[in-house]
Amino acid sequence: QENTHFSQALPCTKEVFWEQVRKPSTEWHINARRAIIAAVEASKAEGPVAIQTWLNNTEYQKFLLKKQKLKKEAAKKAWAEKTDAEKLMAFAQDLKDNLPAFIFGCYEFDETPTDKGTLFRHRRLADCHLNGLFMLDIDHVENPMQIWWKLRDDEELMKRIALVHITSSGYGARIVGVADGSIGNLADNQIVMAEKLGYKADESCIDATRNSFAPKEDDILYINEELLFDYYDEEFDKRYTQLYRE
Repeated sequence: QENTHFSQALPCTKEVFWEQVRKPSTEWHINARRAIIAAVEASKAEGPVAIQTWLNNTEYQKFLLKKQKLKKEAAKKAWAEKTDAEKLMAFAQDLKDNLPAFIFGCYEFDETPTDKGTLFRHRRLADCHLNGLFMLDIDHVENPMQIWWKLRDDEELMKRIALVHITSSGYGARIVGVADGSIGNLADNQIVMAEKLGYKADESCIDATRNSFAPKEDDILYINEELLFDYYDEEFDKRYTQLYRE
């Protein structure tokens, strides 16, 4: 999805993947998000001066203008009561939410009519087709490179890895791998791999249609293009797609 707010979930070729990852806007969104998180953290010790540059940022000012158009009074009031630091963190989240997004666990979504009768490929479980890949997120770690180093040294695990990258916050790692049907479904595979790496799987990722916001190219630590773009496990699809749809 080029944008998760309104775009269709379309098949992603290798060329499209690299185009989205290498877009200047992708890099800017991620770099800005990290800089804001760092500035807000620094403001706890240094005070408002640490976030002043971002409070004056043009893109942040545009974001504030959009927030002024909130229709619900409760939402308006809640927004007005936020501190500058909290508003900046909301902006950082918005930067993430507007990155292009990949859905690694599905190779296709059925085309269904909208209320207006237009055919559209929605990113939803009822329309999914699984490919046999699963995604593991490990968040809120001081140094995500340690996850990669541990994974890299495990030859057996690496045989099943399609992609590893640092997440947009800079404090997490995302791993895309080949699911083992003998272990179970997507969630089962996430749990087992996380345990092997010494972590707990993020439960929000058990959704087969979970999206993954694009990394910038520098944050990709490992990629196996053959697995990422061409892998398909027909047996896994037959066994689990209908269960996930239900």
